Amino acid sequence: MGRNKKTVWTGFLAVALLTLPLAASADHRGSYRRGLENEIQRDQRELQGSTQELKRDRREMERDRREYRQDRRSGASNEELARDKAEIRESLDDLRDSRREVEKDRRELNRDLSDYDWRYGDRDGDNRRWWDRDSWSWR
Repeated sequence: MGRNKKTVWTGFLAVALLTLPLAASADHRGSYRRGLENEIQRDQRELQGSTQELKRDRREMERDRREYRQDRRSGASNEELARDKAEIRESLDDLRDSRREVEKDRRELNRDLSDYDWRYGDRDGDNRRWWDRDSWSWR
């Protein structure tokens, strides 16, 4: 085998070895879309769970306030009223944390939904193709 043939075959082998890992790790067509759809579903479940937790915290807060008002009307001791106030403060902290969690989950869901819509949505005929002159508009 001549020197030129060896150089050509070495070049082919090098290219094959360099592109093989890229070809092996290539995702199947549409896997990013499925992954994004799965992420949206996961975000929806998390939002639903955090919303339920927020509702529980609200009910607990109202229950603590009701208990404090009832104890105050019935002439409970200062220690009992102090415990009730501490429970109310704790319930307020839990409620605040739950609201933050709901807001965070809602932001994540909206981010993923807008990413999905930007990539795959075509609600109003805008395919987001900058090269298509007919889709240009000044909205």
